[in-house]
Amino acid sequence: MNGTNDDRWAFYKRVLSTKFTHWRYENEVRLFIHLQDADAEGLYFMPFGDELALREVIVGHRSTLSREQLAAALGGDATATLVCKARLSFRSYTVVRQKHPDLW
Repeated sequence: MNGTNDDRWAFYKRVLSTKFTHWRYENEVRLFIHLQDADAEGLYFMPFGDELALREVIVGHRSTLSREQLAAALGGDATATLVCKARLSFRSYTVVRQKHPDLW
């Protein structure tokens, strides 16, 4: 997957950008970027900045992560990032936002 225009790249891109219709409500955006250099552990990262910004974090309903822990992990991005806790719906088999901030 080196970004060339051959048939394999087109197939990989299609597979990686396909999402099951039932998850459409997430409004997820998938981005393909070329990462230049690995860190000391062999992992690749692109820092947040003008070209890539973290806009929202949804904490899963089973997560034990606290607001304080999340704010510490977000660091300087904490104030510019919308955060919410997810919960299971009371009336359907869906995941919804927890509207009561005191419950997280």
